[in-house]
Amino acid sequence: MSSVEEFYNNLSLNYHLQFSDWEESLKYQSMVIDNLIGRYLHQKPENIKLLDCSCGIGTQAIGLALKGYNVSATDLSEKAVKRCKEEADKHNVNIKCKVADFRTLEKQIDGLFNCIISFDNALPHLLTREDLYLGIKSIYNKLNAGGIFLVSIRDYDSALEHRTKVQPPYVHDDENGRRITLQVWDWNEDNTYKINLYIINHQGNECITNYDYTMYKAWTRAEMTEVMRECGFKNIQWHMPDETQFYQPIVICFK
Repeated sequence: MSSVEEFYNNLSLNYHLQFSDWEESLKYQSMVIDNLIGRYLHQKPENIKLLDCSCGIGTQAIGLALKGYNVSATDLSEKAVKRCKEEADKHNVNIKCKVADFRTLEKQIDGLFNCIISFDNALPHLLTREDLYLGIKSIYNKLNAGGIFLVSIRDYDSALEHRTKVQPPYVHDDENGRRITLQVWDWNEDNTYKINLYIINHQGNECITNYDYTMYKAWTRAEMTEVMRECGFKNIQWHMPDETQFYQPIVICFK
């Protein structure tokens, strides 16, 4: 089992705890993505075959299914896919869920799609240029002609400049007590880094800490754009948070 797969298997039950309100985030993210798709695919959502190829527990896939999109969802983590299906059932939406790797979508997933998405910084789990090419090329080959690929990626241009070490902690207070999420990044010379994730639950006099880690590669926008072009994508556009009101830069590219 890869470290990425193990990380998300371990996180699958607690993934929603990283949000102050996961249900509200689900609605908000689907609104942002729907608005972007609507700029470029002039079709009704029910006529758009959409694949979320890094679905996690369904944060984007479920919200888009609720808006009428014909959604399929894949992820490397078996436990995350299982939870995505459970959450889809709770929200009364039909999502075709399956375990699959970015790099082998062509072998694992049938059919072509009008739109493929990958949000919340999933692509940078591909640590080498070879793997990044394999992943993006596989996604390219699963799109119809004229299809679009939407990706959200951390602002690594800024992170590399400042060599970000700690992400500001998030503190959530609710009826169950206080919850704190914290990320500490350990950098390597090749611009890969280990993310140490702490989720701290503080209830009364008890404090329980869940810890896990995984690896990312800090791909710059220029590096990512170059690989996307090599894979055949055209008209590659970066949209920054001040434009989209999304918390990460979003890149849109066309087949």
